Amino acid sequence: MNKNAIFENMKLQFKNVSNQLEHIQNLENVNSGFQIYNISFQMLNLVMQMMNFGKMLPFDMNDANLQQQILNCRMQIENLSMQMNNMNNMGIQNNNMNQPQNMSNILIQKEFNDCNQDQFLSHIGSKFELENNDLFNWKVIMQGPIGTPYEDGFFTLKVSFPPNFPKNGPEIRFENKIYHMNVGNENSDEKEKNCGHICHPHLNEWRNIGKVHDIPNYNVREAIYDIYDLFYKPNDMCPHYEEMAKQYFNNRQKFDEEVKKFVKKYATEPTTPFKKRNRLF
Repeated sequence: MNKNAIFENMKLQFKNVSNQLEHIQNLENVNSGFQIYNISFQMLNLVMQMMNFGKMLPFDMNDANLQQQILNCRMQIENLSMQMNNMNNMGIQNNNMNQPQNMSNILIQKEFNDCNQDQFLSHIGSKFELENNDLFNWKVIMQGPIGTPYEDGFFTLKVSFPPNFPKNGPEIRFENKIYHMNVGNENSDEKEKNCGHICHPHLNEWRNIGKVHDIPNYNVREAIYDIYDLFYKPNDMCPHYEEMAKQYFNNRQKFDEEVKKFVKKYATEPTTPFKKRNRLF
């Protein structure tokens, strides 16, 4: 087998492992999460190795060191494939529902890193911090979008992850009061537990069952995108307040005036320095 054929064969094996991983990720049992994360991490390393091999083509097949590297890479691929097959054969059935203690920590840390590295979230003026260095409790500071009545506001979200994450998604609430049909506030007749609660079908579904059916791999970034969209266009399918919804559609000027009053009273003092933003559109 020539050098190009070896490389193509490695890519084919890797694709097979990737397809198996995708299948396992769709299984219901969340105990597979830790295994999936570890396997995904190993696959990332294999991608880097294979990219390096690709850059070296055409390479000298008489190079003993290179031959050993290729052999190691292929053995790792085969090992991962065996792990996948074992997981598939078991159907990820595990009667012991105790997940590894650090599973949630690893996944939440990844969520936190992804959010802080997201260029769009940075551009629109969002910051992510841990509360008291607690990985399970975040503080997210968002600036109101330019061109909306919320644009002068700095809004704080509290993100609270449950111990069994990712079986259930986090609770995400506004900490400062906001005039919005989809957000509970203490000036209403709602119970205190609804204060700051965000009514959005994706957030509700993720919090309750750990996934969103029409959005694979829903995560904190997607949730923040959804919340940011609510500044532009409230979700009239699940308003907290019917009267506020009617005002939004029937008397927009009055609605915007109320929003600005709330912004001035509750959301004008940022808790962390922010750079000046540019308009997106």
